[in-house]
Amino acid sequence: MPQQEGDAITIAIGDLSHTGIMQRPSFVTTNRHAWDIFVKAVKSGKFDHLAAQ
Repeated sequence: MPQQEGDAITIAIGDLSHTGIMQRPSFVTTNRHAWDIFVKAVKSGKFDHLAAQ
């Protein structure tokens, strides 16, 4: 679930984000405008081809 603090929105990535197993940062920080654009793209199927891989 995205967490918002001020203008920043933090999104956890993947199921291992809080286990300490991942060596890369397990979150992304963005802003409301970019997040809304991303959500619209997901809902319109722009990333469906990635699920088929």
